[in-house]
Amino acid sequence: MWNTTILQGGDLPGLGLAGSTRPSWMTTTLGGLPTPYATTVEPPSTANVTNATDIKKYLESYLGSQHRSVPESAILTIVYCLIFVTGVIGNVFTCIVITKNNYMHTATNYYLFSLAISDVMTLIIGK
Repeated sequence: MWNTTILQGGDLPGLGLAGSTRPSWMTTTLGGLPTPYATTVEPPSTANVTNATDIKKYLESYLGSQHRSVPESAILTIVYCLIFVTGVIGNVFTCIVITKNNYMHTATNYYLFSLAISDVMTLIIGK
């Protein structure tokens, strides 16, 4: 996919990257001057995308499918449920332990209590 060009010293001024490899679409010329940092030139794979089918294929090749398979969805659902349940139970128990034991009423534990409450709220609200 990448056509590479060996850049000569001076093509990348001040960076000390003489002889580095760059994609050919990054080393195109603009008005006869080499422009290794050209941002308006696209790679050859996107230059010939013409219709909606080609765009969809291009996006799917780089971003993946829009839909997940049933087994993948089931596994993700189980993992997210485990994270939710352990997060809520662990943080609620932390709050209970801190409130029930008088010797745990310190500034540090009040801070941990506050964090546990915010974690539970984040888990339940989800934002």
